[in-house]
Amino acid sequence: MVLAKDEKSILGFAAMVLSLIFVNNMSISHDQLVLYVRKLGPPDCVFPAGEARDMSVAGSATDVQLESAAHTAIAYLARHSYLDKISLHSANGRQGFGETQATQQTADAEGESGVEYTWGPQAKVKFEMMDMARFIAAVSGQECTPDFIKAVGRACGQNISATGAVE
Repeated sequence: MVLAKDEKSILGFAAMVLSLIFVNNMSISHDQLVLYVRKLGPPDCVFPAGEARDMSVAGSATDVQLESAAHTAIAYLARHSYLDKISLHSANGRQGFGETQATQQTADAEGESGVEYTWGPQAKVKFEMMDMARFIAAVSGQECTPDFIKAVGRACGQNISATGAVE
């Protein structure tokens, strides 16, 4: 299968974001995710057509632009089912029980503190756990040994065998 440049960019960006969730016990707070996405710098293809992103020169982006870009990129990944958005609190402030993106489509910026993200359906289809362990090894410059796989498995809360099976 030949992927277009934008598809490669999106998959690479999604893999980086999903790897962060993976090593954080398969869940990450909204605030943490925004911080990481700001540092990663989302690819241009996640922005709506016609929406200029004036950050092409390194260091030229303001904090407001970086924050906005991060929110746009996270919304893109959620909209395309790479991420599931989970509300930790219901409207009356009590602990929510897995209220997902499907049941809570919108949340204003102030309400994002009670939100976490997990892998969405698209992520689960496109990225297997062993593949993600290999990806993390490659990105971090580590050899993907059985000990490395065990360590990554502990970080994601799963016992991944060297064959890729979840035990």
